[in-house]
Amino acid sequence: MVHGTEIIVPKDLLCYNSSYFNSAFNGRFKEGEEQKLHFHDCSADTFQMAVQWIYFSQIKVPTCQVSVQEAPATAKLNMSQNGTQTSCTAKQAKPTTPSQSRQSSVASNEIDTNLRAWAMDENLDIQFYPDFAANDKAQTVSRLLAFLKLADKIDLIGPFDSVIASIKQVISSSPGRRALMPGHIRLAAELSPTHPIRKLFADACFREFVQDLIPGTNVQGKPFRFDKELSEFDSFSSDLLRSYRQSEKKKVTNKKTGPEFSFTDPFTESKFSITI
Repeated sequence: MVHGTEIIVPKDLLCYNSSYFNSAFNGRFKEGEEQKLHFHDCSADTFQMAVQWIYFSQIKVPTCQVSVQEAPATAKLNMSQNGTQTSCTAKQAKPTTPSQSRQSSVASNEIDTNLRAWAMDENLDIQFYPDFAANDKAQTVSRLLAFLKLADKIDLIGPFDSVIASIKQVISSSPGRRALMPGHIRLAAELSPTHPIRKLFADACFREFVQDLIPGTNVQGKPFRFDKELSEFDSFSSDLLRSYRQSEKKKVTNKKTGPEFSFTDPFTESKFSITI
């Protein structure tokens, strides 16, 4: 049960893909006796994305009020919310091995109609998501990040390279990389230092950070967009510093504009220059 939504998944399938649920349902806990668990660490939509991943190694964003794809035979997913019920049953089964099943990419889908409710269930602090309702790309990043956070908590079988790649593509396609918001940085800071999303976010911030770092180059006079996160989260500071140290950079002299720093943006591998 996830925020009032009942989600039924075959026990063996769930426990095989998640050590968290394997411990819960096969241990001496209340959940093991009742074979039922009340989960409040994410929204029902995000949990349904995890179920999609278990069945198909692919997720659709967002999943709210969208029918789930066909599931393998004998699998059944029931979702009951606000008096409505949607079910998905299989018509055919295609046997796959774990290695084969982790190759799928992430696909985007319908526009979410319950964004505010989803944000509340995810316990998002909306002050760190400026103009969130109008930024569909930021919403997509939020959905995918919520899935990664859940996958980390329940120790879901990956790898999640396709999800990371999708987040990178969404951020890259947004003007000024505005799909990446302070709230995303804050959520990523809760994950382990080796989680690839932390490096991705640091790399995405690199260019803007460097432009703010070098004196006299911030012509607009605006502070670094993630300055508050830089001050509050040592993990983010470390990630940015690591990105800076690993980047290719050199000081050159341009005959027309004078001295300048040349950098390689780790997010895109493209070069950019900053005139001193």
